Amino acid sequence: MLFRSFDWLPLLPSPWIQGVGVLLGLGALGLGLGFRYRASALLTFLAWGYLYAVESTRTYWMSYYYLELLVLFLMPFLPAAARFSLDASRTVRTGTLLIPFWPIWLLRAQLAITYFYAGVAKLNTDWMVDGYPVRIFLEKPWVTARLRFLLPADWAGMIERWVHSTGLALGISWIGAVFDLGIGALLLCRRTRFLGMVLMMIFHGINHFILFNDIVWFPLLGAAT
Repeated sequence: MLFRSFDWLPLLPSPWIQGVGVLLGLGALGLGLGFRYRASALLTFLAWGYLYAVESTRTYWMSYYYLELLVLFLMPFLPAAARFSLDASRTVRTGTLLIPFWPIWLLRAQLAITYFYAGVAKLNTDWMVDGYPVRIFLEKPWVTARLRFLLPADWAGMIERWVHSTGLALGISWIGAVFDLGIGALLLCRRTRFLGMVLMMIFHGINHFILFNDIVWFPLLGAAT
């Protein structure tokens, strides 16, 4: 794997590793405010890239962390601080207030490609025939607990049987694959974009509030983009 080529990177001891975290925070703050935008974007990319590399070579990697790294790599090249930024407030603008359309399509492509390949990765026997790993997710105790909180108390027995059923695992597996394969097209087409946005909210809402407890910020990223 690509990540194995970064085995040579040392895992910095404390307090140096905290220092990388501080640099990441400062870079992200400058990036968000548009202050020294390109330098802030580069600092954020390098700090996050280091943390991502040392984690991926020692534990496991997260696909949405990789997506963030790709977007951070692109940010220094994008005119994202041209307006509504501290950098823009310090310069006198002349000419058009519009940015080129290529940065928008470049970012759209990153999101669409990410979802599409997530769908392609699901086209295997484990996912589509056996319902794994969804079956494993549904066995986690928080899934049943969250559904009991959301649904009437007298549904407890039915919820238990329903959550642990093969049919639900396969249903979620197929829906997840179809969603990932098609959501990019729905969002890119103006006529179906609203439907795509609604499906995104439902999909990420279920992931965040019911199925997972370690997916952290990705549902927010998916819904916001």
